[in-house]
Amino acid sequence: MLRLHDTMTKQLKVVEPLKPGVVKMYTCGPTVYRDPHIGNYRSYLMSDWIRRILEYQGLEVRAVKNITDVGHMRQEDLEQGDDKIISAALAEGKSPHEIAEFYTARFMSDET
Repeated sequence: MLRLHDTMTKQLKVVEPLKPGVVKMYTCGPTVYRDPHIGNYRSYLMSDWIRRILEYQGLEVRAVKNITDVGHMRQEDLEQGDDKIISAALAEGKSPHEIAEFYTARFMSDET
């Protein structure tokens, strides 16, 4: 039985699936403009450990992790290169799409 600390109630709570036998997880992934550092990987590792524990306990885990691969700044910010993906693209002489594809592939490779 997996118990996690609930920061709202400040208590340990048993992880109980809403649907018997199935746990759904949504976790944050990287913004893909550079390689993650060891501090970034901690959150990815923690969600992976939780998934593995739940699977070991015989639960089906449906896990989704987002990848932020698009700029999300206003036009004036974009023109100044303040968006991290656009800034990386300008610095490396590539398109934002090329930056996102490259660092997404590296993240996925590192994660396996």
